[in-house]
Amino acid sequence: MVSEPPVVQLTPWIDGHTTAHDGDWIDVIDPTNQSPVAAVADVDAAVVDLAVRSAAEAQRTWASRPTIERAVVLDGVTMAIREHLDELVEADCRETGKARGVAMEEMLGAARYFEYYAAELRTLTGETLEVSEDEHTFVQRVPFGVVAVIVPWNYATNQAARSVAPALATGNAVVIKPSEHASSAVLMLATLVGDAGLPSGVLNIVTGGAKAGSALVEHPAP
Repeated sequence: MVSEPPVVQLTPWIDGHTTAHDGDWIDVIDPTNQSPVAAVADVDAAVVDLAVRSAAEAQRTWASRPTIERAVVLDGVTMAIREHLDELVEADCRETGKARGVAMEEMLGAARYFEYYAAELRTLTGETLEVSEDEHTFVQRVPFGVVAVIVPWNYATNQAARSVAPALATGNAVVIKPSEHASSAVLMLATLVGDAGLPSGVLNIVTGGAKAGSALVEHPAP
């Protein structure tokens, strides 16, 4: 813990904007030289609840959007990641100590997840099953609601994209808890998703360690 966080402060992203934090902080260490490069807000259950409630409220509107419109947003995220590739790679390398080429492949993979699920959305349909001559079964796919995602430090952005892209494609909202050791690039991803047209609140990020993660997985909201 640090009482006076470094200049770079990483705080939650809720309802389309960063939020203030006046609680505990966790040092983010550059593993190549063991120096602190930032501090991440170690949020509590109240902040997690705020993020989940924001997601639940926004999810209903997002789920009502036609699939083609959701596909356009996901395509926009793909382009945004590629346009900001160097910034994402730099943030990832600073927090994880990765070689630049490894981080670059991670971010390109993240972009490909959004690209893939945007394409899948354009072919997503229901089904009609003929049980008999005068009886049919209709299959309609509906969103789950709010999806909780907890990702590790080693491939944080790639793993976040792997979970977020299909969840958003199918009309869900998402609350992510990235590793307290690697939150920068995931928080950058949230801003890019917003710039691509995702409504505020559909993707929220809570930061911190075990208490944030526990509050997220134990939250009762669907």
